[in-house]
Amino acid sequence: MLSPRERREDRVAQLIERLERDGTLITPSSKTRLTLLITLFLAFFLISLAMIITSASESSNPEEGVTLAICGIVCTGFFGLTTLVAYRQLSQGIRLVLTFQELRIENKDGGIIERTEWPDIEKIESRTLSSGGIYHPEVLAYHLTSFGKEQHDEFLHSNPIARQRYMIFPSRKRWTIAIPQRLSVPHKELFTLLTETHRRYRRRKRRYLSKRKNKRGHA
Repeated sequence: MLSPRERREDRVAQLIERLERDGTLITPSSKTRLTLLITLFLAFFLISLAMIITSASESSNPEEGVTLAICGIVCTGFFGLTTLVAYRQLSQGIRLVLTFQELRIENKDGGIIERTEWPDIEKIESRTLSSGGIYHPEVLAYHLTSFGKEQHDEFLHSNPIARQRYMIFPSRKRWTIAIPQRLSVPHKELFTLLTETHRRYRRRKRRYLSKRKNKRGHA
């Protein structure tokens, strides 16, 4: 009987085999997980609103009312924002697309939100984010090389429409790109898939070296 790790490696091997065969591997968002997440966040959002309403009636203890109001406002903002992020991912059909050449984050219509060629990725990591002492689920992200940063700048300057529709805040320079969460492939499998795909295809630098040569020629 296979161990959980062996089963995970076997599923990843099948995904890589599909990529090698078809030239493209599309990992869509999980509609079930996103729908459950939105329902949960909306429940917490309503609870936060109730905290704000309750704080207004705390006339017997003003200090406690202020504390409750502050907590309610912070929680309302947090859960309202996370609900919006999850809803946009669900409604726009955000997906991760892998090819021999690059990694892309797209919407269901094929509009590109992020794109990076494999040689332009320095490393891929899984890390746990924390804010205010609250730890969030592990997030997958990749770091750009120096040339990758230049390419990302050019991509942002093109002002892609799909990115404008998806991003809640205005686009800005970032050297670490987060992978959307709650895709159809589980977190650990996706991390293994990305690291293995990166290891295989980052050596295919023909286009990468050509671009660098062209840049030097125009300098």
